[in-house]
Amino acid sequence: MNQNPNQQNQDIYNIACLGSGYTAGLTMIMMAFHCDVVITMLDVDNEDIDDWEAGIIPFDEPNFEHMFDQVRNVRLMFGQSNNIAAALNTADFIVIAVDNPIQRIKKKNTLNLTKWKDSWEQVAMHAPDKLNPTVVYNPEFYSLGTAFNDLQNPRQVIFGGDAQILNGPLFHNVRKLMYWVDQNAVFRYHDIKSVVLAKLGINGLLASKLSILNSIASISAAVEADMNTIMEIMGRDQRLGPTYLTPGIGFGGPSLERDTRLLCHVAQNKGLLKEEQIYTKVLENNEAAEKRFVNMVVDKMNGTTNKTIAIFGLASKHGISDLTNSPAIQVCKLLLDHDVYLRIYDLYVPNAHILGNFRRGVQERVVVATSPVQAATNASAICLLTDCDAYQHGGIQFYNQLFAVMTQPSYIFNGRQNSGINWQDVANIGFSIHAVGRPSRGLGFE
Repeated sequence: MNQNPNQQNQDIYNIACLGSGYTAGLTMIMMAFHCDVVITMLDVDNEDIDDWEAGIIPFDEPNFEHMFDQVRNVRLMFGQSNNIAAALNTADFIVIAVDNPIQRIKKKNTLNLTKWKDSWEQVAMHAPDKLNPTVVYNPEFYSLGTAFNDLQNPRQVIFGGDAQILNGPLFHNVRKLMYWVDQNAVFRYHDIKSVVLAKLGINGLLASKLSILNSIASISAAVEADMNTIMEIMGRDQRLGPTYLTPGIGFGGPSLERDTRLLCHVAQNKGLLKEEQIYTKVLENNEAAEKRFVNMVVDKMNGTTNKTIAIFGLASKHGISDLTNSPAIQVCKLLLDHDVYLRIYDLYVPNAHILGNFRRGVQERVVVATSPVQAATNASAICLLTDCDAYQHGGIQFYNQLFAVMTQPSYIFNGRQNSGINWQDVANIGFSIHAVGRPSRGLGFE
């Protein structure tokens, strides 16, 4: 653990955090590691707190384990529902970090603020003196799989709130706690609405970029162009940049879809029909990318008697265990509608977390495998649904092993463009390979 060089001038020693999910957990671990404070993470869901108390980080995010081991029960404490009142009452500083899910109900994007309202009620009940006027909004800008570096070396840390607060002693005390963050990365704005909309706008633009790119990939396949060449040329344009420029089966994760739906929700509530339609179309295009991939699989396997498919990767992103809004899950559900059998393997997702994503009526056609070879055994096809190095960068020996245990003909359907393998060499083994953004021409590399 680190020692805060500003400790002698420190005025905040006890922090209470309402929420124990991804954002709350990672942020509090990082703060506890760097700051000489006692942080109590609180949640009305006692099962989540039980995991934290047992030393289990309830999600997979690289590089946080060593920090967590050092701060658990030293600087980072945990309180169940019966501890909330005392923790809030004694806190110098309160963080509310709960999820506000948005749902599609009767063709409308409806924001569920239940947890958010409950949190404010808890503060109002047990620590009313901390409510007014000291409220500051601090959006998170980190991504699944890269959160450690995003928190350790943030490009921007944004605070939105009243000018008197952000220029006053309380914020000064908060800034002293964040001593490891470069001064040039901290920005204060006196307009909370603009800060919130900027956060939503970033993810809305990223989602739009991916949505349009998947549409280009579909056109690329239709006209028999090379999507790798297209990405290379587009990535050199500084107005676009090389990131978020990879087509696939669609975007997922906890942020992009949620924030895009939030933009729809705001536009809808303000009567901005055309603006709502823009982001609704982005979401529809994302669903279309999933369906295009499934249609490709079903079309190419038409006439194949063996309907067993190995699924490599189920998480919303490679290198993590998070399944939130995972497009891979949606692809699997759509495939199951075609009476196929699935054998699912994901290197990072615990086996116990996989089967529950499918309704009971189809679970009998889903097998959770413990290795790629086990998943591929007696399967006629493999669907690569994440960019995991284990199979996107697997060597020829790896694919020889898979080919040996599969039935013939053997198909590979690549739903991701990030790949470090020479697929022509894999095709030479005997696979029929089909990929997003590439034309299909039967057996061999497309």
